[in-house]
Amino acid sequence: MWLIVEAALAALLGWIDSTERWIEIRSLRNWLVHEYMDSASDLLQALLVALESVELLTSYQQLMATYAKKYLISKNLPPGLFSYAEG
Repeated sequence: MWLIVEAALAALLGWIDSTERWIEIRSLRNWLVHEYMDSASDLLQALLVALESVELLTSYQQLMATYAKKYLISKNLPPGLFSYAEG
């Protein structure tokens, strides 16, 4: 459930362009980190998919960094997004 919320928020903020792809990548990450691989071929396949995702993840990171510089570091929050911070 949390991955869906995380993906929806990231899409809303313009950090990612595909919630489905984000969920796939995050699920793969969780699987690689938390599961023991019984099969070398399964591990190889998962690592190849992860390698293919590097370029996309790098582009997402750049979008997030741009957002942080624009809104969070400058404290120039986008109107309406964080209504509790507006005064």
